[in-house]
Amino acid sequence: MISVKEGVGGSVGNSPAISEFCEYLSRIEVMDFHYSGMRFTWSGSPHGVGVIRKLDRILARFLASKSSDHSPTILEFGGSVVLKKKSSFKFQNYLAYRTNFVDLVRQGWTRNGGGVMMYRVVQKLKHLKPIFRNVVKASGNLCAKVKDLQLSQENIQFDLYCDPFNDSLKAEEIRLTRDYKEASLEEERMLRQK
Repeated sequence: MISVKEGVGGSVGNSPAISEFCEYLSRIEVMDFHYSGMRFTWSGSPHGVGVIRKLDRILARFLASKSSDHSPTILEFGGSVVLKKKSSFKFQNYLAYRTNFVDLVRQGWTRNGGGVMMYRVVQKLKHLKPIFRNVVKASGNLCAKVKDLQLSQENIQFDLYCDPFNDSLKAEEIRLTRDYKEASLEEERMLRQK
Protein backbone atom coordinates (compact mmCIF):
# COMPACT_ATOMS: atom_id res chain seq x y z
CA MET A 1 0.00 0.00 0.00
CA ILE A 2 1.19 3.52 -0.69
CA SER A 3 -1.56 5.25 1.31
CA VAL A 4 -3.84 4.50 4.25
CA LYS A 5 -6.73 5.12 1.82
CA GLU A 6 -5.84 1.83 0.12
CA GLY A 7 -7.23 -0.31 2.92
CA VAL A 8 -10.41 -0.83 4.92
CA GLY A 9 -10.69 -2.90 8.08
CA GLY A 10 -7.95 -4.25 10.28
CA SER A 11 -5.11 -1.94 11.28
CA VAL A 12 -4.42 0.48 8.45
CA GLY A 13 -2.78 3.33 10.41
CA ASN A 14 0.22 5.29 9.10
CA SER A 15 2.95 2.74 8.94
CA PRO A 16 6.67 3.32 8.42
CA ALA A 17 6.46 0.55 5.81
CA ILE A 18 4.12 2.68 3.66
CA SER A 19 6.52 5.65 3.77
CA GLU A 20 9.49 3.39 3.09
CA PHE A 21 7.74 1.82 0.09
CA CYS A 22 6.85 5.25 -1.35
CA GLU A 23 10.45 6.42 -0.93
CA TYR A 24 11.70 3.29 -2.69
CA LEU A 25 9.33 3.84 -5.64
CA SER A 26 10.57 7.42 -5.91
CA ARG A 27 14.23 6.32 -5.72
CA ILE A 28 13.87 3.80 -8.56
CA GLU A 29 11.82 6.36 -10.53
CA VAL A 30 8.65 4.35 -11.12
CA MET A 31 5.06 5.52 -10.86
CA ASP A 32 1.84 3.76 -9.99
CA PHE A 33 0.19 3.08 -13.35
CA HIS A 34 -3.40 4.23 -12.86
CA TYR A 35 -6.12 1.89 -13.98
CA SER A 36 -9.86 1.63 -13.87
CA GLY A 37 -11.59 -1.20 -12.11
CA MET A 38 -11.76 -2.50 -8.60
CA ARG A 39 -10.36 -0.13 -5.98
CA PHE A 40 -9.14 -3.02 -3.82
CA THR A 41 -7.26 -6.05 -5.17
CA TRP A 42 -7.18 -8.31 -2.10
CA SER A 43 -9.72 -9.29 0.51
CA GLY A 44 -9.70 -11.53 3.52
CA SER A 45 -11.63 -12.03 6.70
CA PRO A 46 -9.25 -13.01 9.50
CA HIS A 47 -11.08 -13.54 12.78
CA GLY A 48 -14.41 -12.77 11.04
CA VAL A 49 -13.39 -9.16 10.31
CA GLY A 50 -13.59 -8.07 6.66
CA VAL A 51 -10.28 -6.63 5.47
CA ILE A 52 -9.69 -5.27 1.96
CA ARG A 53 -6.54 -3.73 0.51
CA LYS A 54 -5.02 -2.50 -2.73
CA LEU A 55 -1.91 -4.67 -2.80
CA ASP A 56 -1.46 -5.41 -6.50
CA ARG A 57 -0.43 -2.61 -8.79
CA ILE A 58 1.26 -1.90 -12.08
CA LEU A 59 4.40 0.17 -11.84
CA ALA A 60 5.71 2.02 -14.87
CA ARG A 61 8.75 4.06 -15.78
CA PHE A 62 8.30 6.67 -18.47
CA LEU A 63 11.47 7.58 -20.27
CA ALA A 64 11.55 10.93 -21.99
CA SER A 65 14.22 11.74 -24.51
CA LYS A 66 14.85 15.17 -25.98
CA SER A 67 16.23 13.60 -29.14
CA SER A 68 13.27 11.30 -29.79
CA ASP A 69 10.03 12.12 -31.58
CA HIS A 70 8.17 9.39 -29.63
CA SER A 71 5.99 9.82 -26.57
CA PRO A 72 4.80 7.27 -24.00
CA THR A 73 2.11 4.84 -25.12
CA ILE A 74 -1.20 4.43 -23.34
CA LEU A 75 -2.27 0.82 -22.97
CA GLU A 76 -5.95 0.02 -22.74
CA PHE A 77 -7.21 -3.48 -22.07
CA GLY A 78 -10.89 -3.88 -22.77
CA GLY A 79 -13.46 -5.59 -24.88
CA SER A 80 -15.31 -8.79 -24.29
CA VAL A 81 -14.92 -12.40 -25.23
CA VAL A 82 -17.26 -13.44 -28.01
CA LEU A 83 -18.05 -17.13 -28.03
CA LYS A 84 -19.39 -18.73 -31.19
CA LYS A 85 -22.34 -21.04 -30.69
CA LYS A 86 -21.80 -24.45 -32.19
CA SER A 87 -24.62 -26.68 -33.27
CA SER A 88 -22.95 -29.94 -32.25
CA PHE A 89 -22.86 -31.08 -28.64
CA LYS A 90 -19.67 -30.48 -26.70
CA PHE A 91 -19.44 -31.43 -23.05
CA GLN A 92 -18.46 -28.44 -20.93
CA ASN A 93 -15.74 -29.67 -18.55
CA TYR A 94 -16.57 -27.08 -15.90
CA LEU A 95 -19.84 -28.92 -15.25
CA ALA A 96 -17.88 -31.83 -13.75
CA TYR A 97 -16.77 -29.56 -10.88
CA ARG A 98 -20.34 -28.73 -9.84
CA THR A 99 -21.67 -30.33 -6.68
CA ASN A 100 -24.75 -31.72 -8.46
CA PHE A 101 -22.80 -33.30 -11.34
CA VAL A 102 -23.25 -36.92 -10.19
CA ASP A 103 -26.99 -36.35 -9.73
CA LEU A 104 -27.24 -34.97 -13.28
CA VAL A 105 -25.44 -38.00 -14.71
CA ARG A 106 -27.59 -40.36 -12.66
CA GLN A 107 -30.73 -38.61 -13.97
CA GLY A 108 -29.84 -39.37 -17.58
CA TRP A 109 -28.09 -42.69 -17.01
CA THR A 110 -30.92 -44.50 -15.21
CA ARG A 111 -32.96 -44.92 -18.38
CA ASN A 112 -32.98 -48.48 -19.63
CA GLY A 113 -33.14 -49.52 -23.24
CA GLY A 114 -32.87 -52.66 -25.30
CA GLY A 115 -30.17 -53.84 -27.64
CA VAL A 116 -26.52 -54.66 -27.31
CA MET A 117 -24.44 -53.05 -24.57
CA MET A 118 -22.76 -50.47 -26.85
CA TYR A 119 -26.12 -49.34 -28.22
CA ARG A 120 -27.47 -48.90 -24.66
CA VAL A 121 -24.41 -46.80 -23.68
CA VAL A 122 -24.90 -44.55 -26.74
CA GLN A 123 -28.59 -44.12 -25.87
CA LYS A 124 -27.74 -43.16 -22.29
CA LEU A 125 -25.23 -40.59 -23.54
CA LYS A 126 -27.90 -39.16 -25.85
CA HIS A 127 -30.20 -38.77 -22.84
CA LEU A 128 -27.47 -36.81 -21.05
CA LYS A 129 -27.10 -34.23 -23.84
CA PRO A 130 -30.32 -32.28 -23.19
CA ILE A 131 -29.71 -32.37 -19.43
CA PHE A 132 -26.26 -30.79 -19.80
CA ARG A 133 -27.48 -28.36 -22.47
CA ASN A 134 -30.18 -27.13 -20.08
CA VAL A 135 -27.65 -26.65 -17.28
CA VAL A 136 -25.34 -24.67 -19.57
CA LYS A 137 -28.29 -22.61 -20.82
CA ALA A 138 -29.45 -21.93 -17.24
CA SER A 139 -25.92 -20.80 -16.34
CA GLY A 140 -26.19 -18.05 -18.92
CA ASN A 141 -23.22 -16.16 -20.29
CA LEU A 142 -20.43 -16.88 -17.78
CA CYS A 143 -18.25 -14.04 -19.10
CA ALA A 144 -21.07 -11.52 -18.62
CA LYS A 145 -21.82 -12.96 -15.17
CA VAL A 146 -18.18 -12.48 -14.12
CA LYS A 147 -18.18 -8.94 -15.47
CA ASP A 148 -21.44 -8.10 -13.63
CA LEU A 149 -20.11 -9.55 -10.38
CA GLN A 150 -16.88 -7.60 -10.77
CA LEU A 151 -18.84 -4.37 -11.29
CA SER A 152 -21.01 -5.13 -8.25
CA GLN A 153 -17.89 -5.81 -6.23
CA GLU A 154 -16.33 -2.51 -7.35
CA ASN A 155 -19.49 -0.66 -6.32
CA ILE A 156 -19.70 -2.32 -2.90
CA GLN A 157 -16.00 -1.63 -2.31
CA PHE A 158 -16.59 2.05 -3.06
CA ASP A 159 -19.56 2.09 -0.67
CA LEU A 160 -17.43 0.33 1.94
CA TYR A 161 -14.65 2.85 1.39
CA CYS A 162 -17.17 5.64 2.13
CA ASP A 163 -18.71 3.79 5.13
CA PRO A 164 -16.01 1.41 6.48
CA PHE A 165 -17.91 0.51 9.68
CA ASN A 166 -21.09 -0.71 7.97
CA ASP A 167 -21.33 -4.43 8.84
CA SER A 168 -23.96 -5.18 6.19
CA LEU A 169 -21.67 -3.73 3.49
CA LYS A 170 -18.80 -5.88 4.81
CA ALA A 171 -20.98 -9.00 4.68
CA GLU A 172 -22.15 -8.12 1.15
CA GLU A 173 -18.53 -7.56 0.03
CA ILE A 174 -17.53 -10.97 1.40
CA ARG A 175 -20.48 -12.64 -0.38
CA LEU A 176 -19.72 -10.85 -3.67
CA THR A 177 -16.04 -11.80 -3.40
CA ARG A 178 -16.98 -15.47 -2.91
CA ASP A 179 -19.46 -15.39 -5.83
CA TYR A 180 -16.94 -13.59 -8.04
CA LYS A 181 -14.19 -16.14 -7.29
CA GLU A 182 -16.53 -19.06 -8.01
CA ALA A 183 -17.79 -17.53 -11.25
CA SER A 184 -14.24 -16.58 -12.34
CA LEU A 185 -13.03 -20.13 -11.73
CA GLU A 186 -15.95 -21.56 -13.71
CA GLU A 187 -15.29 -19.05 -16.52
CA GLU A 188 -11.59 -19.95 -16.53
CA ARG A 189 -12.41 -23.66 -16.78
CA MET A 190 -14.80 -22.94 -19.64
CA LEU A 191 -12.33 -20.75 -21.54
CA ARG A 192 -9.48 -23.22 -20.99
CA GLN A 193 -11.50 -25.80 -22.91
CA LYS A 194 -12.14 -23.50 -25.89
